[in-house]
Amino acid sequence: MLRFLADLEIPIADKLIPNVWAFLAQLIAFIVMVIIVIKFAYKPVHNYIVKREEYERKHLDDISKNQQQTENDKKASQEILAKANQEAISLVTAAKKEAEEEKKKALSALNEEMLRKRAEQEEILKRDHDKMLASAKDEIVEIAMTASKAILEKNVDNEDNRKIVYDVIKSLGEKDGNDRK
Repeated sequence: MLRFLADLEIPIADKLIPNVWAFLAQLIAFIVMVIIVIKFAYKPVHNYIVKREEYERKHLDDISKNQQQTENDKKASQEILAKANQEAISLVTAAKKEAEEEKKKALSALNEEMLRKRAEQEEILKRDHDKMLASAKDEIVEIAMTASKAILEKNVDNEDNRKIVYDVIKSLGEKDGNDRK
């Protein structure tokens, strides 16, 4: 067997120094493989990763903008709500003031009406009172006339005069008492 190896006669020097043509062929094959890997594997994957990063960054920016917009809208709606509450309060207070003024006006008008009716009633009472006084005066005059007729019919002394006047007054009192019943 050693013979077989001796027959092969492989120089060791040739084994230590690489074959230039084989080296170049392997180098070219490696370069071609690197180019193929870069072109068909690395670049598409790298482009996909870059696009994905941009997409995620864009969405994160959109989310932060939306959050900021939501915060701004929330603040604006709170301000609007506060203004609406303030306006509602001012409307309620204005309505209360207006109702109070209307109440005062109504009370004033009612008071004036009551005073006017009271004055009318007092005027009516005064007229009735004056009529009653006039009627009473007329009755007194009539009584005096009746008494004077009675006195003139009888020519009597002072005591008889008194008695006649008292009798006439008494008869008038009885007549007045019967009228009241």
